Amino acid sequence: MEMTFESGAAEHVLASFGASVDSEGYIIDESGDRVTNPDGDEILAENIAIVEEGSTIYVDDNFDSLVKHVERQRK
Repeated sequence: MEMTFESGAAEHVLASFGASVDSEGYIIDESGDRVTNPDGDEILAENIAIVEEGSTIYVDDNFDSLVKHVERQRK
């Protein structure tokens, strides 16, 4: 399952997956660690585009990240 959403809803959507936003605007998981995209880059909440694979893969709005997401979905 995947979801796409508008940036204004990011904090509410992230909360439903057990994630939140730290004081610098980065997404953090339940343990307080910053989540990363599949390339290992930390993600700002304002840049979140997709929560993929049961909320374990976060995809930012970087074009390269989105292309990789599409490639994973085609497999």
